[in-house]
Amino acid sequence: MELILEFLGSFFFDLLLELLIDVGWESFRHVERPRRQANPVLAVVGLLLLGSMAGCGTVVVLPRRIVPPGPFPGIGVFLSPIATGLAMRAYGQWATARGRDPSFLATFWGGTAFAFGASLTRWILLGWYGQR
Repeated sequence: MELILEFLGSFFFDLLLELLIDVGWESFRHVERPRRQANPVLAVVGLLLLGSMAGCGTVVVLPRRIVPPGPFPGIGVFLSPIATGLAMRAYGQWATARGRDPSFLATFWGGTAFAFGASLTRWILLGWYGQR
């Protein structure tokens, strides 16, 4: 009985891991597609993952908080991505007006997802309330 349970546990763990890798890979593929061809959900997941990787990289380069925490620690995790999303939407509109076909990153949701992944990762890695 233990052998069967061990086999089933290993099988389902491997299956879940492979499905997560496949969804992650597919998400990355939708990030680079032109906005009109990308699946928005997969593109947002891919941009969150890419933003998290970028956040890890910036912690290595800049291992301190960029702005000291104020009376509302962590508010920048939400405000900065919104501002970034607005800027990326403006860039996407500018690029479209010039005949380009920008990626999903050049949308409000794309810019917000990438920036949220990066800022949340930095916030977590540098400590919840800026102890470093």
